[in-house]
Amino acid sequence: MHRRVPVRLVAPLLLAGLVVAGCATNVDGPDAAPDATTSTTAAPAGPTYPLTGLPSDDEARRTRPALVVKIDNNEGARPPVGINQADVVYEEEIEAGFTRFAAVFHSQDADPVGPIRSARISDVELLANLDRPLLAWSGANPVTAGAIRSADLVDVGFDAETDEYQRADNRPAPSNLFATTTGLYAHQGDARFAPALFEYDAPDATATTTTAAVDASATTAAAGGATPVAGGRVGFRSRDIAYVWDPGRAAWIRFQDGTPYADDHDELVAPTNVVFLYIDYVCCPTVPGTPEAQTIGEGDAAVFVDGRFVDARWSRPTPADVWNLTDKATGQPVRLTPGRTWVELANPATGSFVDQAEADQLLAAAAQPLSQELGPPEFG
Repeated sequence: MHRRVPVRLVAPLLLAGLVVAGCATNVDGPDAAPDATTSTTAAPAGPTYPLTGLPSDDEARRTRPALVVKIDNNEGARPPVGINQADVVYEEEIEAGFTRFAAVFHSQDADPVGPIRSARISDVELLANLDRPLLAWSGANPVTAGAIRSADLVDVGFDAETDEYQRADNRPAPSNLFATTTGLYAHQGDARFAPALFEYDAPDATATTTTAAVDASATTAAAGGATPVAGGRVGFRSRDIAYVWDPGRAAWIRFQDGTPYADDHDELVAPTNVVFLYIDYVCCPTVPGTPEAQTIGEGDAAVFVDGRFVDARWSRPTPADVWNLTDKATGQPVRLTPGRTWVELANPATGSFVDQAEADQLLAAAAQPLSQELGPPEFG
């Protein structure tokens, strides 16, 4: 287990010193939060999906395994396909400071989904707390491929289930490989039920199983040391990622390099919750040139929920453990709002707030018609 010494989070400027090579030991520590307030949370009235906390009336879907799909985020790969149907999305740093997604599907299907690209050695530990999920991937170096094939997961990658994959005619290679979650789930084998990765507040009685957000006024998820904020930003060496609170959607609109981020149907990526987990990336004990995310241990976290920020700690003692988020101000667990969650596996000292003036500009840009070079994939 490794511990980190917090440093102050400066808003709204990005902090300098983004490091991948080497094991950093400092982590963002935002300004002191307001005095804590006390809240109570009622238990959910009925069954909920484990990865969203939203109500579920579909037992077969609720008790199925998680399916993780490695989705490209490089030039030529955007817009992603099916990513708005994922319950949880991890963004992890790869070579040269670029990023890749590990999209966790469970309560919804995405047909098609992609573009599907290669896995990384970090995925083995990262996904171990999903209790034997399915993993869809295409290619990896021999060391990583061997580690994945011997890991406690069900391999539904391209080599294992080639017939479930198709190349799109209107997408550039190598970012043109797609599958369907329904097709991949047909090969679940001995995969096990998905656990809840986070704690959630009681869902709104009016929420539906396909709603991405719930009424922010109906939850006490961020009570305690929560501070109202316009948005949050995290920087990778080759990516600038910002999330801005949109009260109308009760969600955080994602921006990449200053541009609204959307799927192939021009639907904005706007998760209900955003979590920055400040971790170390070590270069490169297993695979030369590949940073490895250190997701076991503990560290600082920034949780964005209901238009507010919670200064938190994360802990995960073993690969099998789910994420524990604790409010620093109260010592109590941080409960997320039922809905979709995006998780940034962020380098230390790369976080900041988005001020209101910039947030207003970004929201105005998101309100304009989107112009995306590529649309939905086409198959011959």
